[in-house]
Amino acid sequence: MTLAALLLAGILYAQTGDDIHIDESHFQLTTMLRYDWYNYGSAQMSANVSFGKRKNRENYWGFQTGFLKDRTQHNGIPLLIDYTHYYPMGADGRHSIYFGTDIGYMLIFKGVSSVFLSEKLGFDFELGGQLPHLMVGIQANLWGLGATVGFTF
Repeated sequence: MTLAALLLAGILYAQTGDDIHIDESHFQLTTMLRYDWYNYGSAQMSANVSFGKRKNRENYWGFQTGFLKDRTQHNGIPLLIDYTHYYPMGADGRHSIYFGTDIGYMLIFKGVSSVFLSEKLGFDFELGGQLPHLMVGIQANLWGLGATVGFTF
């Protein structure tokens, strides 16, 4: 699913990348691998896609979903509202520190589903030209900690 999202995002980015000015509103797609650790016996890993609207250089609102698997081998789908605020760094502002919130529901098949709330902090690095941005971050949620790595288009 992540590979398909990367391919789709690459096509969309190639079509619109030259015409977008960073301060203007535009569509944004993020693909990520996410690991959430809750306690010694409980963790989950997910491959997620967030798609939404970058309102300007600093604010993004989107919807995040994907596929998750927990340590007990239960599968599920995260259904999250994703808000990210970017703080551009440097004179040209090509790289950013970001802070944000993910809130929603973790729908677990044949397991215990739950409400989810997470605060996130990380870095968004421009890789240059038509390439996507690399994002790496950490998050704290209601039950534990996590890490994220992915690409923003």
